[in-house]
Amino acid sequence: MNRILRFDDIEARLDARPKPALVTDRFPRETHHGQKFIRFGPDGRLYVPVGAPCNICDPDPARYALISRIQPDGSGYEVFARGVRNSVDSTGIRAPRNCVHDNGRDMLGDDLPRTS
Repeated sequence: MNRILRFDDIEARLDARPKPALVTDRFPRETHHGQKFIRFGPDGRLYVPVGAPCNICDPDPARYALISRIQPDGSGYEVFARGVRNSVDSTGIRAPRNCVHDNGRDMLGDDLPRTS
């Protein structure tokens, strides 16, 4: 949940998998909405979602409910998008838009969010 690992030269070493190299371990450890898809964008950066740590809460916006991006070596962390509670898939990062599937908050009832 909290780290990204890299297996160097894995294609040539499928029979004897190399030890993983740590790219980063800066992400939260919470498992609620903690699953991550990661994708490289056309800018060469790695895009990583960070879900909200609960169903109905007001999480720290600097740490949760966002999509981050980093350099392939783990440096250069920055927030790419905020208010993304639980993104579970991506059609890919495409300039100027990034399309993700986001699950909204649970347990709000059938009347919320209001449409008018």
